[in-house]
Amino acid sequence: MAKKKNEPALHKPISLPAALPIFREIEKSNDRAAGIVAVSFVENNLAVVLLKWLRPLSDKEQEDIFTRQNSLLNSFDAKIQMADVLGIISGNGLADLRRLKRIRNLFAHKMEARTFENAEIKAECERLFFPRFIAWAMEIEPEKNLRKRFEDTAHQLAARFDMEASKEKPPGPASQTAYDFWSPDMKHDV
Repeated sequence: MAKKKNEPALHKPISLPAALPIFREIEKSNDRAAGIVAVSFVENNLAVVLLKWLRPLSDKEQEDIFTRQNSLLNSFDAKIQMADVLGIISGNGLADLRRLKRIRNLFAHKMEARTFENAEIKAECERLFFPRFIAWAMEIEPEKNLRKRFEDTAHQLAARFDMEASKEKPPGPASQTAYDFWSPDMKHDV
């Protein structure tokens, strides 16, 4: 059977119901594991979107671009930068994506970063736009639980990338949402 345009060899889109075991794993894990697994889920779905924007690639080319040491899109940071310059994500979504990357890196590389109450992780979670946007849109108080703020943002971005990846052809640029341009200073009736 012929492979479709950039049908992922390495990065498979993870959407419902396949994502449910990942959600359960995140819910049952300690903070450190949840922080790492949730962002890996987001990174995977971002890689799938990036594949949609590239010319058809062989499995070897995908491996060369995404997995080899020092390859073009091996790191999460490189994927984020590429998504930015291609217009796949911008504004608050881009800022939150970068915050999730920092949170994952803190959990992965700092031994003292064991929980969402770690000062650096807490500061990043408090800066996430998505929980504040939802509170504004629903006219409710923002979520206070740091882990919940983090998980909600990770799930939203993973779902957004899954939605973009499911489109037949790449949008140009990606669909923008109110979340991308929302500001805490905005009036609700705007």
